[in-house]
Amino acid sequence: MNTLSTGYYSVIQYCPDRSRMEAANVGVLLFVADRNYLDVRFSSGNDRIRRFFSKDRAIDFDSINAMKSMMEHRFSVELENLRERGALETFLHRFANEITFTKLRSVRVENPEAELAQLFEELVGGRIKRDPVAPLESLERVRERFSQTDIVEKLQRDIPVTVPVIGDSWNADYAFQNGRYNLIRIKEFKQQKEAALLKEACQTAAEGNLLYKHRDTQHGEQQLMIIANLPTPTLGFGDRIEQLMVEHNVRFFPDDQLDDLANLIIATAH
Repeated sequence: MNTLSTGYYSVIQYCPDRSRMEAANVGVLLFVADRNYLDVRFSSGNDRIRRFFSKDRAIDFDSINAMKSMMEHRFSVELENLRERGALETFLHRFANEITFTKLRSVRVENPEAELAQLFEELVGGRIKRDPVAPLESLERVRERFSQTDIVEKLQRDIPVTVPVIGDSWNADYAFQNGRYNLIRIKEFKQQKEAALLKEACQTAAEGNLLYKHRDTQHGEQQLMIIANLPTPTLGFGDRIEQLMVEHNVRFFPDDQLDDLANLIIATAH
């Protein structure tokens, strides 16, 4: 189990005219000194910049992309020289081009990669320029278990899903039929703040309730099943999330209850 550390993050912004103090968020930086961790995430496109500024001025997007790549390289080679917050702040002040950094703000961090991905999602959105964060070890065990011979033939994989009414689309990791078409999602709740955790849980529960209430033309009656990994500092908050899911007709399995779901699939799937 990882312990909590104090980290610092900065929002990376495109600001073509600093005198006007208008900026578009294009990335996030996260620094965790006691983990020897420093990384950045940039948006792969420039949609925010285009929406904010393209009506007012001609923008050299090739130059912006080059600056992003340059900064990614700079931070990867400067890690050894940036062992404390003060050194990082001094380093950030050296940047005087159209890419700027907000003042560092503190954040409690358990998993730096997961926290950086969450900060990016909350503050920038859009597509991340890097490869996705590697799955947690506990969720890798889910995939390993569902590949074993006693269960693998009972499961379908990577099922396209469109949520009724709201129209959101995503892929279920697995599915099986036992009189109701059960859509299984492996869900990593990465948020460290309970408000953000509850917000994502509510969205998941609402989608599950719509799936439960609306019969699919191909598969018939449906139900969402969540295999969840929750951040360790949530204490008893997981019980509240489970109750929320149950009241919205979603079956909820914390990853330490994987065997319960596997046994259900083996006994009932057809």
